[in-house]
Amino acid sequence: MPNSVKTVFVINLMLIFVLLGFGYQFYNQQVNPVVTSYITMLIIASLVVCQLLLVFKWQGLWRFVRILLYILAIVAGLMFLSSLAQFFTLVGFLQSLVALVMMLYFIGVRGFLNSKSFLEYLKQA
Repeated sequence: MPNSVKTVFVINLMLIFVLLGFGYQFYNQQVNPVVTSYITMLIIASLVVCQLLLVFKWQGLWRFVRILLYILAIVAGLMFLSSLAQFFTLVGFLQSLVALVMMLYFIGVRGFLNSKSFLEYLKQA
């Protein structure tokens, strides 16, 4: 497994754990529970699908994950917009910051999935 794939894998795991923490806090404190909880669950499930592509190298999943990452960038934008109502609280600020970083990260990962190095890694299966 190349270092770039390992890096994306580790960053995805960190995002999953951060989003699980946010989801737990939203569930526990009922902070904007409806929209943010569903968005968080959608992003976590999609990141798990992306992890499956990285680990098992399913070539049929490659096109789906590329489209899914664009959808995730849009969903992270929705998460950013829903967190602006609570921007001046610590949780709202952190959620806004994480959502903004996630939007940029998802677009970057989609570009990485189109790179030559990843396509060579994918064809090694």
